[in-house]
Amino acid sequence: QQGCPSIYMRVISVCHELIAWYERKGYYQTGEHQPFEESRFETASIPFDFIVMQKEL
Repeated sequence: QQGCPSIYMRVISVCHELIAWYERKGYYQTGEHQPFEESRFETASIPFDFIVMQKEL
């Protein structure tokens, strides 16, 4: 914790239950979205991106 004021993480935007769980644990959505970049080996069955969540320590 020393020198680390907060935690950031990316959560898949379509996982609403997971986002709600993290919010109950004190995380909040920063408003930032990051794209999911598909590789030639990975294909998403539904389109999604990541939301960035943060928690103050």
